[in-house]
Formats: sequence, C-alpha cells, structure tokens
Amino acid sequence: EVVAKEMVGTAAPTDTLIATSAHVIPTVVGTVRFQVDVQQVTTAEQLGQASIVGPSLIHLEDGRIRLYLQARANRDDINFDGVNIVSLISSDGTQWDVEPGIRISHGSESDVDSEAGEPGVYLGLDDKYHMAYTGRFMGINRQGKSQKMHRVVFAVSDDGLTWTKLNQHYADPENINDFASSADVTIVNGEYVIYYTGQRNIIRATYDGLTWVRQEIAFSAGHDSTMVKIDGAYYMFWMMPEALEYARNSDTKEDLLFMAVSRDGVNWSKNYYRVVVENSDGSGIDARNIQDPGAIVLSDGTPRIFLNVEDGKSIYSIKPVATLPKLAP
Repeated sequence: EVVAKEMVGTAAPTDTLIATSAHVIPTVVGTVRFQVDVQQVTTAEQLGQASIVGPSLIHLEDGRIRLYLQARANRDDINFDGVNIVSLISSDGTQWDVEPGIRISHGSESDVDSEAGEPGVYLGLDDKYHMAYTGRFMGINRQGKSQKMHRVVFAVSDDGLTWTKLNQHYADPENINDFASSADVTIVNGEYVIYYTGQRNIIRATYDGLTWVRQEIAFSAGHDSTMVKIDGAYYMFWMMPEALEYARNSDTKEDLLFMAVSRDGVNWSKNYYRVVVENSDGSGIDARNIQDPGAIVLSDGTPRIFLNVEDGKSIYSIKPVATLPKLAP
C-alpha cells in the first residue's frame, strides 16, 4: 500500500487547526503505517476468561505500566462471573505479567454497572488513579422495550490495584437512551477532557469539579477513541467507517483505524490519516482484528497502540513504522 509523503514530514500546509464545531468536511490526506510490536500481549485463555477487550494503559509512579482489560468470564467458571475489569503489569511495555484478582467487579443486576467494562484509566489532579469505565445494564428504552444501556461510571484508587466505586456516572441525554461509553480521559492544561462514544460519534466533554459537561461532537462518525500527547502535539486514534460516515445498517466491526492531530487536544485538524496495520512480514491485518485501540507513550517517547482481535481471544500491540505527521506551523 502506498504511504503518503505526509507520514514522514509535516501535513499539508493547509492543515491548520479548525475548531471542532466548524462545519468542515473531513478528508483523508494520507496513511500511516503501524507494525505489530508484540504479537500476543496476553490471551483470554491465559487469563482464564471467555474474552478480553478494551485495553487501557497508564504509567505508574514506580515507572512500570499497568494494562487494564474488560474480561468476560467463562460461563462455567466457579471463581468469576459476568463482565469485570482485570489488569497486567509490565516494566517495559513488552513483557507482561498477570495480576491476580479483579480490579473492578460488576455490580448487581439493578446497578448501573451490572457489566463493568471498557476501562479508561488516568492520573487525576489529586495524584490518585481514576477510572472511567463503561457500565451496562438492562433498561427500558423510549419504545418501552427492554434494552442494554451504557453509561460512563467512575472509580478511584490510591495504587491502581484496589479500587473504590464513586457511585457516580455520566449519561448523555442528547443521545438515544442517554448512551455514553468507551471513555478516554486526559488532563489538558489543568482541565479534565473526556472523549467518549455516543450514537456512533466521538463526543468531547469537560469536568467542572462536580459534573461532566458535554461540549461538542469532535468526530461525527466513529467509536472507541484514545488520545496521546507526543512531542507537544495530541494524537487521536479511533475506529471509523472507510467512507468517514455511517451508512444504514453499517457493521462497526468493519470500521478502520484512523488518526487525527491537534495542538491543544480540543480542536482537531480535519485532515485525517488512515492507520494501516501490518504484521512484521508486511502482510495486512483484517479490520475485524483491529478493535478497541488503547494508546500509551513508552519511556523512550515512542507510542504504542494496544488492540484486540474481534472475538476477544487476545491482545496485541503495534508501533509506528516512521515518525508520525505533524501539523503545519
């Protein structure tokens, strides 16, 4: 596959920052190539789970990295049940050790997190570890029918291992069934900025000390976003249809991985890049095996994106083949 020149240099000179609220049509200006770094970070079988998805990573104070995952228990497992959040630990982002037990256990059937998944972990301004995870529960939709609902639920921890649920959750009344999931939280200039999935959009919200406040749709199609800061710029990775918009009855499992760049983590260039994921031998990886991106920057300054295959059998990580494109001055 041909790789655009923008991959190794700066983006096109016209690629200036545009407020996310502006009605600008996004354009794919090139591709960036990522290659598999660790073929199997872990597997569902290794963890004794039916499936593992939704990776989220954080640097610990001692220099290690912790990886959190949504884990669906095997139906016949006498020690675990339902959907919970588990973790692994690494000193280099390559070799991973399983940490026993459950980090966040699902609630009861009547709780907002009767399933607890899709963790988004971040270090708060209070120097505590915080998690915004997806809580799922059966509720009644506007048609009066039973349907699985999604909310962003919050928890806090002193060490990243033992977590306390805050009995707080975020719902978005502008979305059908108040849908909100797959949260990714970053502190930008002393303010909490959250990107989450709602009605097949990536939506930005902020935190005012008490509540999350919806701001705008940052990306008008897509789901499961993750943001990292590299060399002073912010990079967003998310899943999106190849056509940059959803057709009726679209299968989100066929969505591709895209990347956008921002100077401030709030206003995003509408020049998008398609992320091409390859095995070490150069062969391509099917879209259905590129799911739920979770990004982190290693201590050497290079980014890694962790992904799961569609059926949740394993987690793997990828790294860029060349320097990522930057915005024009």
